[in-house]
Amino acid sequence: MELDAIVERKGMYAGLESTQAALGPQRGSLASSGRDLVRQGLSSSSGGAPDATLPPGWEEVTTPDGQPYYYNAALNKTQWEKPEPVVAAPAPAKAAPPPPVPAARPALAPRAVKLMATAVYAYKATQADELTIAEGDRLEILEKLDAHWWKCKKGMATGLVPATYCKEG
Repeated sequence: MELDAIVERKGMYAGLESTQAALGPQRGSLASSGRDLVRQGLSSSSGGAPDATLPPGWEEVTTPDGQPYYYNAALNKTQWEKPEPVVAAPAPAKAAPPPPVPAARPALAPRAVKLMATAVYAYKATQADELTIAEGDRLEILEKLDAHWWKCKKGMATGLVPATYCKEG
């Protein structure tokens, strides 16, 4: 590793020293300052080639006494524990495309428009085939028999009503 690159990293050694102090003597001793480490020289355990098991941007470096640690220049971060590789989430599966639209559509039967009427006057049926209506009733006109009588439906009942007693629409 070049000396200039090591000098640029001297800020990272303070993080190593504080980590070493927190871990205690179990990790061995670090040199007293970053300058001492630079003077003594550092070695990359991989010989400068990136380690394929490390996440991008991380490299393994060893102290002069052989202790490995990990450094990320982009994050300006050092740590004793080996960083875990970042595993990309699998791409979400694409939804199946919708089925094709049929080329030909069946012809729809014309929808019958219901003719409607409103009773303007009340009428009481006088014969069995007539329909009793009240003022304001809504009637479906089934058939116009002539200018005077219409066959209408009100609810479930059907019968004849005087056309002059109803207003179409």
